Amino acid sequence: YKLALAHTLDDIKAKPATDPHRTHELELWPKADPWVQSLLITSVDQVRARAITRCTTAKGMWEKLNLVHDQRSTVAKLMLEQNFHELTMGSTEKVQDYVSRGETLLGQLEDAGVTVTEEQLVNKLVMGLPKKYLSFISHWNTVKQSERTMGHLLPSLLSQEGILDRFNNKKGQGSSEAI
Repeated sequence: YKLALAHTLDDIKAKPATDPHRTHELELWPKADPWVQSLLITSVDQVRARAITRCTTAKGMWEKLNLVHDQRSTVAKLMLEQNFHELTMGSTEKVQDYVSRGETLLGQLEDAGVTVTEEQLVNKLVMGLPKKYLSFISHWNTVKQSERTMGHLLPSLLSQEGILDRFNNKKGQGSSEAI
């Protein structure tokens, strides 16, 4: 709502004080304020509209909307951070889907103003792998720090996933062939 209304609402003011130098502003306010109030109420969803209907001025409505938005933004940011810390790969989830979930979450965190480094994302993705990737995790810890990047992680994980899939398919067929 802020972006859509920003140009119109830049100059929302409380009722001007009686001042002989500002009579024009004082005359316009009773007409402008209800118009802006109407604009605000019709520009937001029902939940936000209910939150501002008791306000008596457009300025009061705008301040209430900003307060509600800031509180929700803080809660949303905390939820995103919690989702990042709890990120794990499902036992049947494909590597590409898991990495995409991590990257999407990273984008949402960045949009919310939370900085997550590539190193943090890579570490989170590796540590969120299921047990069947223990040998990969062990190997990844031997990789030089400078090579522990998303550019190296995804191809390595996709390769490991292919090996695991091939092994599990052979194992299920009762084959005694070597890998």
